[in-house]
Amino acid sequence: MNRRSFIERSALLMAGLFSLPAIRNQAHTIRKKAGIESKEFVFAAICSAGRFEQLKELLKPSSGIRLVRYSPARAIRRKVSAAWIERGYRQRQKHIIRLLTAGIPVLAEAPYNEGISAFDTLQKTASSVTVPAGIAHYHRFLPACFSARELLLSGRIGKISSVQVQINQPENDPLLPFSPNLPEAPLLVILNLMQWLLSQPLLAIRISRKETAVPASAISSGIIMGAMEDFPVRIATTPDFYDKNGAWSILFIGEKGQIRLGANNLLEIIDASGRWQNLSKEDPNKASLSVRMCFEDFALAVKEGRQPEGKTTDMLPDSLLLNGIHQSLQSGKGELLVELPFGKAIRL
Repeated sequence: MNRRSFIERSALLMAGLFSLPAIRNQAHTIRKKAGIESKEFVFAAICSAGRFEQLKELLKPSSGIRLVRYSPARAIRRKVSAAWIERGYRQRQKHIIRLLTAGIPVLAEAPYNEGISAFDTLQKTASSVTVPAGIAHYHRFLPACFSARELLLSGRIGKISSVQVQINQPENDPLLPFSPNLPEAPLLVILNLMQWLLSQPLLAIRISRKETAVPASAISSGIIMGAMEDFPVRIATTPDFYDKNGAWSILFIGEKGQIRLGANNLLEIIDASGRWQNLSKEDPNKASLSVRMCFEDFALAVKEGRQPEGKTTDMLPDSLLLNGIHQSLQSGKGELLVELPFGKAIRL
């Protein structure tokens, strides 16, 4: 990586992580403005028939948005308002660029499962067109997630000393991806969310690899160690004996307390009182709310000519982590330290 690309990518990532839109205050505005428009906003869903039915169920009801299942070519011919393309769609990168070039705004489902060079190509295309492109990070629109971000950034639990990420049964979270071709997909989404919550990038990751793992996967060993600027991150991908049924959780440990964020809008905090307080209980129905708000935010961004909450720059952390995972699989070593190009990490 040359120095120029290093600086450019650093600037892109930090711009994405440090943007703090007031999603809580925007929720009513998004709904109100989307409903004012008399013209229907047509989203072309580029996906399988099964995924289309799931999405229709999650989006219902949504202010002023109509979902139709089209191929990329038909979406261009019909000049739809925008296109949404599922994470596992074949040759997705090519179709995203084709749609953008044709003047169709594109919302891609997270994670962005392409390498660094593909990201650079997409970023160049997105910068050269006048329509917005973005990535659908549904979790950012969960009330518990943006409440957790506000608590963390306001210093409610003081300086962070460590973070523990636990992934148990990702299939129990309707917002998490499942793909046999990309077993790391849930990990990419959760780590992207963690970086957004903390407004800082993951600087390094140590991946342990089992030589006998079949199929080969960088997460087959169950434990990954990572590092932020001042504290370590422990990532466990084997189910926790005491919480087998939970989809995932992120535990933030600070000098004044702890915050635990979990799937389906779970949020708990332990502060000076020494007891856990449940700020938000699990509610699977919140998945539908977050998907609707994500789509409505993108529709409003198209109408207003602005960038959506999930910008193309938010795809970069996925590319960097995926690149590190692929490096570990290609390495003959039992474990690999991947230093991400955004500063010097603490010792792992």
